[in-house]
Amino acid sequence: MFYDRFLELCEAQGVKPKKAVTDMNLSNSIATAWKNRGLTPKSETLSKIAQHFEVSMDFFLERPPFDNWPLINQDRNHFIEYVDADYDATDLVWGINKTNVDKASLINFIQFLGDVVEYAQPTEAGGWLVSVRPLYRKKEKVSAQENERNLDQQLSGIDFALSGEIHGLTDNEKQDILDYIRFKKSQRGGGDK
Repeated sequence: MFYDRFLELCEAQGVKPKKAVTDMNLSNSIATAWKNRGLTPKSETLSKIAQHFEVSMDFFLERPPFDNWPLINQDRNHFIEYVDADYDATDLVWGINKTNVDKASLINFIQFLGDVVEYAQPTEAGGWLVSVRPLYRKKEKVSAQENERNLDQQLSGIDFALSGEIHGLTDNEKQDILDYIRFKKSQRGGGDK
């Protein structure tokens, strides 16, 4: 419910709901209406509230990943185990340290979820199925040997493709390319396999 999330943010900032709405130049009776009637503000007001707290409107509208917000927030340290993100960036940007997520402020944690996590669904086994936005996915570190193997595979693929029938290249052009690939492989110690 909207009011519960609004109240949670007010408490995190140490302000009363009526003070928060007056700080946003809204009627001080509106918070009571949200609470008593279970209303959600119209989009313009909701946008103003989200900007005031510096969180995504998705948080209030219970859109992913916030559709499971109570479960996520009640045990942040367990949840974060399933988030395969680049934690060097998350610690710098949002103050989210993977070893102690509970120390991050509520606002920072909400911002982190809104920016980094696309969706999060609890599993029957008590874990989480989490999708991280591509920009924040952990980059795999690849060794120099792995890079060499990948390059060898790519060159072998080109070699194979060129040895087949390719339209638009003459036999001499194909042979020149194959010779160049073989030369490059031999320079790197790959030989002609």
